[in-house]
Amino acid sequence: MSGVDSQFRRSDLMSVAQDQDAEKGLLGSIFLVNDCFDVISLKVRAEHFYLDSHRRIYGALERLWKRGCRALDAVTVSAELEKVKSNQGETDLEIIGGDDCLIEILNSVPHAIHAEHYADLVIAAWQKRELTVIGKTIAVESLDTVTDADQIAQSAVTAIERILEKRTTRCNLVRSGLTKFFKKQDSDEPPGLQTGFSKFDELSNGLGPESLTIIAARTSVGKTAFVGKLALNVAKNGGGVLFVSLEQSEEEIAGRFVIQELRLDSHRVYGKRLNDEEKQRMIEGSSVIDACPIWIDDSPGQTVIDISSKARMLSFRHGLALVVIDYLQLITPEDPRVLREQQIALICRKLKNLAKEIRVPVIALSQLSRAVETRESKRPRLNDLRESGSIEQDADNVVFLYRPGIYDSEEDPYKAELIVAKNRGGPPGDVPLRWVPESMVYEDVGSVMDQTGDPFANETGGFLPWGETTKGDF
Repeated sequence: MSGVDSQFRRSDLMSVAQDQDAEKGLLGSIFLVNDCFDVISLKVRAEHFYLDSHRRIYGALERLWKRGCRALDAVTVSAELEKVKSNQGETDLEIIGGDDCLIEILNSVPHAIHAEHYADLVIAAWQKRELTVIGKTIAVESLDTVTDADQIAQSAVTAIERILEKRTTRCNLVRSGLTKFFKKQDSDEPPGLQTGFSKFDELSNGLGPESLTIIAARTSVGKTAFVGKLALNVAKNGGGVLFVSLEQSEEEIAGRFVIQELRLDSHRVYGKRLNDEEKQRMIEGSSVIDACPIWIDDSPGQTVIDISSKARMLSFRHGLALVVIDYLQLITPEDPRVLREQQIALICRKLKNLAKEIRVPVIALSQLSRAVETRESKRPRLNDLRESGSIEQDADNVVFLYRPGIYDSEEDPYKAELIVAKNRGGPPGDVPLRWVPESMVYEDVGSVMDQTGDPFANETGGFLPWGETTKGDF
């Protein structure tokens, strides 16, 4: 949002939202109880104040605190303000009106018990002023016939995100974390979002509410098929899902859901060779999909900002349990001039921030490099990830899909594995799956254990160590 001040006077808008009483109350509270500045300084900055005199006083408090001064009162602040001079030679103390201003603030509050409440009011007023500026900027730039509409919208979203980032703080005493920890321990709810793949849920403890999970595989292994089934499992249990498809259309994704749910022959469906009975079953069975709270977004060329905006909106309006992005390398970078590795690093970091902000797990599919094709062992490894450094660092979980039958004709073509290479909720390990190519669906082996047994289980019924799965039919 550049060029704003040249179009209009920012000061004309700054008076729209202000709370001078809250500003005085906050400064007075700090004078009374200096220790409260430990918390206040984490979320309030001088720019948040409306009155220039209050900004200068708070700036003096910040400088004193950073230098280790723990006596924040009218005397020390007055001395600090006396040190700073303007270009005209006036000191900050003279500009604010002298010691009388400090004494007035000190006498404005009887105690400091409401310091954090005052801080919230100050920040809220600042936020409204900034939003007013953004709104005015949009109006001015929209009159410019040269400026692209998408560019205006993108700049506005970026500016709003910066406001939200500056306001957000999650710094609490350890007591707060302990309370949440033991509350979760006493709860009957599962530790994380259940994916419907029982052995994966057991190994990972479910997807954490603020986690970023990368699911990667080589082309044609079935990344979209796997995550589609996972999303459908979550939605059938009532969890809202945002499915961002940057490669396939809304129609293709919805069709996959129907084929997977009804175990139809995809080749016959796409070739329109179903008989009347099968067509009727497909129509009736699709009612299950229709009732699922899944939002599909197949808009091309999306940035992380675009995805985050929609995720926030859906989370606020309807509640989300999961965000799925297919796939990572197709997200449009905000700055195409930087190196690709830096682009991916920034995208991953922002996806992780999104998960933390809306407190919902985010899954992003990713491609693997061609290096896996050139070596004898085709099992994916962490360094097979494209731009692997940033992805591996920012992700909570990194999972690979692997079907040995693709590379070895003697292997069972239905055999598949979920290789959990990084697992913040537990140890790494391998999870057996069953691939059904006719319906393009991955099945949970755990769901058919009573009938066929589990060829991947060890003698105690647990998981085999990572990389030590055995051969054999399901």
